[in-house]
Parts: sequence; C-alpha cells; structure tokens
Amino acid sequence: MFVRDLARQVRYLKLVTIYGLELLAFEMAWAVAWAGATGARRWRGWRRGVR
Repeated sequence: MFVRDLARQVRYLKLVTIYGLELLAFEMAWAVAWAGATGARRWRGWRRGVR
C-alpha cells in the first residue's frame, strides 16, 4: 500500500511540475509578445551593452 501511495504522489508531483513549466513558458511568451507594445524591449539592449 505504501509503495502505491508513493507512486501516486510522485506521478502527481510530476504532472504539477510539467503543468507549472508549461504555464511559465506561456507567460514568458506572452510577456515577450506584449513587450513591443509598451516599449519595454529597449532594456534588453541596455543590459547587453548594445545600442
């Protein structure tokens, strides 16, 4: 019984981690897409030292 419960918890944790990473990737893509509308892309050149 203990091994099955542990396997179920590991499976759940794996799915939660994967879904969390998918959400993070979506949010990053959304932020990059909307950065042009606000002019926020200029900071990237400043950080790299590119003008």
